[in-house]
Amino acid sequence: MSSVRCRRFAAFVGWAVCLWASKPSTTSAQSLEGREANRTSLIVYEVDRRSSKVVAVEPRLFGAPNWSPDGKNWYVNGGGKLWRVPSDGNGHPEAIPIPSVGWIDINHGVSPDGKTLAFTSGALLRAPVGGGAAKKLVDADGSYFHGWSPDGKTITYSSNRANNLDLYAVAGSGGAERRLTADPAIDDTSEYSPDGRWVYFNSNRSGNFEIWRTPAEDAGATEKPAERITFDDREDWWPHPSPDGKWLIYLSYPPKTGWHYPDRDVSIRKVKLPEPGAKLDPKTLAASNEEAARFVGGHGSLGASPWSPDSRRFVFAAFDPPPPTARIVFLTPSDVAVPAGAAERLTDVAAAAERFLLEGMKRQGYPPGVDHLFARQPGGKVEVIYVKGGQPSSDPKSKDPAIHAEAIRQAKRQAKVAGEGHAWWVFVDLGPPPVRFADWKGSGDPVEGGWAIVNYDSTPGVIRPDAGLSADFNADFALKGTIHEFGHALGLPHVGPNLALGLGNSLMGANNSVYLQRKYSKPDQVYLTESSAAMLWKHPLFSGITEGRSRLPDGVKLLAFKPTYSRTTNRITINGQVTAAPMPHSVIIRDDLGRPQDEYWHLGHTARVAADGTFNLTIDRPTKADGHYQVVFAFPNGMTTGDGLNYSTGTRGAVEKSYRFRNGVFQFGN
Repeated sequence: MSSVRCRRFAAFVGWAVCLWASKPSTTSAQSLEGREANRTSLIVYEVDRRSSKVVAVEPRLFGAPNWSPDGKNWYVNGGGKLWRVPSDGNGHPEAIPIPSVGWIDINHGVSPDGKTLAFTSGALLRAPVGGGAAKKLVDADGSYFHGWSPDGKTITYSSNRANNLDLYAVAGSGGAERRLTADPAIDDTSEYSPDGRWVYFNSNRSGNFEIWRTPAEDAGATEKPAERITFDDREDWWPHPSPDGKWLIYLSYPPKTGWHYPDRDVSIRKVKLPEPGAKLDPKTLAASNEEAARFVGGHGSLGASPWSPDSRRFVFAAFDPPPPTARIVFLTPSDVAVPAGAAERLTDVAAAAERFLLEGMKRQGYPPGVDHLFARQPGGKVEVIYVKGGQPSSDPKSKDPAIHAEAIRQAKRQAKVAGEGHAWWVFVDLGPPPVRFADWKGSGDPVEGGWAIVNYDSTPGVIRPDAGLSADFNADFALKGTIHEFGHALGLPHVGPNLALGLGNSLMGANNSVYLQRKYSKPDQVYLTESSAAMLWKHPLFSGITEGRSRLPDGVKLLAFKPTYSRTTNRITINGQVTAAPMPHSVIIRDDLGRPQDEYWHLGHTARVAADGTFNLTIDRPTKADGHYQVVFAFPNGMTTGDGLNYSTGTRGAVEKSYRFRNGVFQFGN
């Protein structure tokens, strides 16, 4: 992995930053609209030195930097416009005036002679590089520019026709288009080779997105077999050969990412290309494939022509999104008014959630780094975004939990909430009781953020943040269930109470009515389990630290896992060791107790991980059954994963270990 050096650029913002270095649709929409960033770093990688340096930092979202043919400027996209940025970092971005066009997305590039910009604004267009009137090149909307041919006569682009995204070519002056690929898979992000013989592109025709190439002239409806360039399980996009034809760079996402998201733990990889006329050799390609840089970015990080004219450097963009926040949304159907006292009641609900979660973490030995989760107005009331639905309360859509998505979109527009990764808590008021929103749900993780949708109950009463979640009117309001769903928005899975502790029900366990039916002790009490506290400890909302929140740890591997059972003490002791970079702070083992379908009662067991990766965990009075352990690790950036490939949600991302109980003895699987 390469190093990063930081410089100061007073002409931009006057300070420097350091970075790491080293659901899919059949459209190719590449717009950065709706995405926000606290700042964008334009970074240059030097091939000979194998190092990166930050050359410019902008306090806004810029994307898809293209190097000009004379090497003096970069052409970038930002705010729906094209900009010229000095490539030496000295000077200010300059907007390029192109009148009478709408939002310009990231698909843009400068012609080899440096005179013309081609770009996508609904349709494929061109304009003088210094600005001026645009000319449409392709009539069909949804045609996404990708690259110029080396002689400047042809443009390659992708377009969705008959629900199939394929590659096309058209003359740089416009005219009849020519189809380059016809595979039923998605073909996208194309660029010509320096000699014009090949078109490099990415496609999921192998099952996941890989880099391919096809002959530029012979391609078409009777496309000859394309040649595959990459052969791993990562998701690869935006291939760019160097002007001298020696190297190919591309943007690489973690396995199973599925699409070109803008805010992921990504890398730019570099592979040595064969000499002109030589055949591709998969083993040679794999041997030369190496990571050049690793950072938070993705969609918009690479432009159509990121290479410097001398092939010694390339430029890319890394994004620093705004920090995530916890947000409350109050949703009413079109025929329901906000009830009196809603702001005060939601303030009490927010205070109860904060008190329960933050104090619960402290009690479990995982003290949070913040003292509140929700923003307050000057008078002390919690900030609430009030959203009016488009349907009356009688419409089934008003009662469907899927309505949370539109409510959040509307809330983001109304309150101008920037960035990603927020935790949204949506309260639905369908009218005075006994009418209620019945289908409560929640889902989330530290990277994507999350959402929860619950009922708002306007029944008279007082919510007491200082009382138990299931005590008095708190129980009538279903405060435990309300905060339970918000726990899902924070990425918490179900975990049941350890009844031997005598602490009552667990936040992420079964609802109170079920707990009461089973006649367990202290039904008016609820506690936060140690495993939930460990998962929340470094969540950005609880740590106050957002650095690296999109990054999965490197090299996660469970090196050792050795459970032993003592009949004398009726205790299982698990000794293990993990390796990763960085090391996790805790191990979390979820025990399904031999009832995998009954997840509300699964138990969580937690222990700290030592600096050398070792851990020791005990399970007292284990359930004598045939079951499974789901092993995950909690990391300093809020990530929770067992396999290092996926954020852990339930069994996803966990390492599974089995056990059996036979003749009074536990038997443990590998």
